[in-house]
Amino acid sequence: ALIIDEAEKFGDNVRQALSITIKSGDIRRLLNRINGTFKRKGFLQIIKGVLKKLSRGTGTNKESAGHALEKVEDLKVNLSLFEENLKEFINQIHPRKMKIPPLMSLLPVFENEDSSIKALLDPVISPLKAANQTLQDLQTDDFPLYKQYKEKCESYRVLISEVESTFEEIIDDFSSKKYAHQYNGNLSKWVITKKPVYIRDILYESLYSRVNH
Repeated sequence: ALIIDEAEKFGDNVRQALSITIKSGDIRRLLNRINGTFKRKGFLQIIKGVLKKLSRGTGTNKESAGHALEKVEDLKVNLSLFEENLKEFINQIHPRKMKIPPLMSLLPVFENEDSSIKALLDPVISPLKAANQTLQDLQTDDFPLYKQYKEKCESYRVLISEVESTFEEIIDDFSSKKYAHQYNGNLSKWVITKKPVYIRDILYESLYSRVNH
């Protein structure tokens, strides 16, 4: 009975493992760590303070610190734009006069032929790409950040890149029968999930095709 029970759960377990999820709470925590809150300084505030000190000094660091401060401002603007555009995306897809349907493709916004998930999410992804590039630039020798801050830049770049990739994966196969896309929550607290419906081909490609016959 135990073996049968585990076998029945196998498909669900695989689907869960292969699911893609993005939560508003995770994004909020990441942005708070970068931008800071009323109670705690964020990464941008810290490196901005360091660069301001360097920009008031002398030598080559003074000029490069000034350019780095411009990069930090660009990063701040793009993260703010990401936040605004994400809020607008949720505002567009959230149903006002009906319960949330089981599939995102059934949301009222997608009844309009001109509305596509890609068109709605492109403005969300674009500032993430720009932020990713800025964090990469700040790690170069052109900017006088200490090693520990450049390592932090890379850590946050990886996290932002993961968010960017997740949204891009949400776009893929949106209306196909291969995956089920779901949206749940409200305007301030939400979850978007993408789960595979048919797992046979995925299992074959990832597992069985590697076995030598």
